[in-house]
Amino acid sequence: MTLPSFSRPFEWDEFSDQPKIILDKAFKRRRRLQCWPDLLKMYCTASMVLPISLVAAGIQPISRAPQPPNKRNLKKIFGMGVSLERGKAQFDLIAELGVMEVLVRLPLWDLENLSAYLRFIEGWRDRGCNVMVNLLQDVQTVGHKSGLEHQAREAFSALRGLVSRAQVGNAINRAKWGFYSVAEYLDFYEAFQSARDIYAPGVELCGPAVIDFEYHYTARALFNGRAIQFDRVSALLYVDRCGHPSSRQFGIFDTARKIRFLYALSAMSPKVINPGLIVTEVNWPLMGTAPYAPTSEAECVSESDYTDFMASYYHAGIATGMVETIYWHQLVAPGYGLVDNRGGRLRKRQAFDRYKSMLLNAS
Repeated sequence: MTLPSFSRPFEWDEFSDQPKIILDKAFKRRRRLQCWPDLLKMYCTASMVLPISLVAAGIQPISRAPQPPNKRNLKKIFGMGVSLERGKAQFDLIAELGVMEVLVRLPLWDLENLSAYLRFIEGWRDRGCNVMVNLLQDVQTVGHKSGLEHQAREAFSALRGLVSRAQVGNAINRAKWGFYSVAEYLDFYEAFQSARDIYAPGVELCGPAVIDFEYHYTARALFNGRAIQFDRVSALLYVDRCGHPSSRQFGIFDTARKIRFLYALSAMSPKVINPGLIVTEVNWPLMGTAPYAPTSEAECVSESDYTDFMASYYHAGIATGMVETIYWHQLVAPGYGLVDNRGGRLRKRQAFDRYKSMLLNAS
C-alpha cells in the first residue's frame, strides 16, 4: 500500500496501519467550530433515539428479529481482515484456518495502484472466498464533491463482480481519519451510493462504520433526511479498553448488550434495509509489540489473554444471533494480528490455533 500523501496535520502511522493522532489542537478546535450545527443536530438526535433503542434492546422479540444461532450458518460469522502489503502467504494461512469471509482494505488515496488490489481481490474470489472491501476515505477529497465522485466511479466500476459488500468509510468518528461531522460522512456516503447504483448495483453498502461504543454518531447517521440507505449496519466494535468482553462499560454494557443496543438502532432506522450487523474490526493490542501496537502499553494484553478474549467475543456475538460476520483485524500484524511477521518470518500465535478450532467446530 502506498502511504497517503496527507498534508499536515494528517499523518499515517505505518506501524499500526492507521492515521496518527492529530496533535494540532488549534486545527481541531477550528474544524469543530465549523461543524457545530451538525454536532448540535447529532446530540439532539441521539437524545431522542438512543433511549428508545435502549429500551427496545431489552425487549424480545425485536421487530425484524434475527434467526436464533442454531438456525444460522455459524461459519459465516468468522471473517478475517487481510492486506495487500502482507503478501501471498496469507492465501495459505486463510486456507488453513478455513475462513471463507475476508475483508480487504482499499485506500482511496492509492487508486493509482488499483490494479494490484484487484488482482489481490481476484485471488480470494478464485479460492471461493466472499470478499468485502473496506473503502478507506482519502482526507484530501473529504468535502470535495468532484473528487469524491471520481473516486467512487473508479472504485465501483472496477469492483463490480468481484466483491459482495463494501464498507463506505472507516472510523468516521475519529478526526484523524478525516471527518469532523456526520454530515461530512453522509455527503461522502451519498457519492459512493450513487456510483454503486450505476456501476455495481449488486454490491451491498455497509456503514456508518463508527468505531467503539459511541452510538450517538451511529444514531445521527441512521436517522437523517438524506436519500440514502444502508444495506447493513457495520461497526468497528472494539471493546479492548474494557478488558474481557464480559466486562461492563458504564456499569451496564458488556459486549452482548452493546451488540443488542446496536441491533435495536439498526432495526428502528428507516435507512437500514437489513438489520443484521457486520463487525468490520475488533482485536486486542499485544504486550511488547511497540511501536506496532495501536495503543499504549497500558491497554495491551498477553497472547494468552488475547486468545481467550477473542474466543469470548465471538461467543458473545454468536449468542445474540444479531451479527452476520465478525471480521478479526487482522490476520498478519505484529501488534494485534493472529500472525506476527517481524523479522521476515511468520509466527502463528496461539490465537491462530484457537481461531482455527472455533471455525472447525462451528456447525
